[in-house]
Amino acid sequence: MKNNIFLKLVFALSIVTFIGCNGNQQNTTDEPANSVENANASTIDYSGVYISGKTGEGCNLTITLAKENETYKYFLTGEHHDQEGIAIIEKTDAVYITFDGPIGNHKPKTVSGQIEGNTIKIQNYGNSMNEYHFFVDCDEKYLEFVK
Repeated sequence: MKNNIFLKLVFALSIVTFIGCNGNQQNTTDEPANSVENANASTIDYSGVYISGKTGEGCNLTITLAKENETYKYFLTGEHHDQEGIAIIEKTDAVYITFDGPIGNHKPKTVSGQIEGNTIKIQNYGNSMNEYHFFVDCDEKYLEFVK
């Protein structure tokens, strides 16, 4: 008897959920919901040379972004670094850049940062709950690369 009531309750809740969700129209196109914002991000050319503001042994770093067709490539150079890969730029509530390939002291590694104006800001290391350190020669928590 209890199982029968339980099954009826589950069935009723699933119908209510289905009706409630059916009223919310989802984006049925193949385009992402933020495609307009991503299109705006792609109209801005982020190509250029971004230089780390931090100095010191191993911390003099340069990121060069080069646009090839609609894709960006990055080139990271420094005392202990000579790496390249693909840079993915995405605009949501802010402009984010993801370096997809070897970067820092992790090979390969996907590293993300934020672009604000003519500056790329990358969080260099985490904390005890989320441990990582991308550029071990640099002791700064955040690295800023200015164009």
